[in-house]
Amino acid sequence: IREAQESRGLGDGYRRLGICGSEVGMVYEHAHHYPLLLGHEFSGIIESVGQDCDGLQPGMVVTAYPVIGCGHCAMCRAGDYTKCFDYDFIGSRSDGAFAEYVNVPARNVIPLGDIPLEQGALVEPAAVAVHAVRRVDSGALKNAAVIGAGPIGLLVAQACRAMGAEDVIVI
Repeated sequence: IREAQESRGLGDGYRRLGICGSEVGMVYEHAHHYPLLLGHEFSGIIESVGQDCDGLQPGMVVTAYPVIGCGHCAMCRAGDYTKCFDYDFIGSRSDGAFAEYVNVPARNVIPLGDIPLEQGALVEPAAVAVHAVRRVDSGALKNAAVIGAGPIGLLVAQACRAMGAEDVIVI
C-alpha cells in the first residue's frame, strides 16, 4: 500500500469516505442491525483479491457499487440488482467502508484508473444525481431548479448543466 500511496501522492490514507444523509438517519432510526459500520460512499486501494477476480489486483485504486444482489433471482440474472428481493447493501445491511477492510464482490468493484481517491469517493453520490437527471427528457432540459444545496443537490445541479440545462437555480 505504501508504494501505491507515494506514487499517487495519496499521503497517509489509503481510502476516502463520504457520509451520506441516509446514514445519519440509519444510526438513529432504522439500521438493519447493531453494531453496524457505515460507509457506502468510498474509494480505496485493493489489499487482496480472491478467485475469479479477473482484471483486479492488489494496489488498484477502486470504488464499488454498494448494492449487492443475490445473483440468483430473475432480477439479478437480468443484471438489475437494485430490484433484487434478497440484496445486501454495503454499509447498511452489512458493514461498510468505515470498517478497517470492506469485502466487495468483484462484479461490484469499479477501477478508478487515475481518478484520485477524493474524487472516487464521490462516484456513488454522483451516480445518484445523474440517475435523477436522466429521468428527464434530455431534449426538454433547458432550465432546472434544484431544491436543496446539500451534496446531492449540488451534484444534481452539476448533472443538469452537464446534460444541457442552460440555467440552473439551486434553492
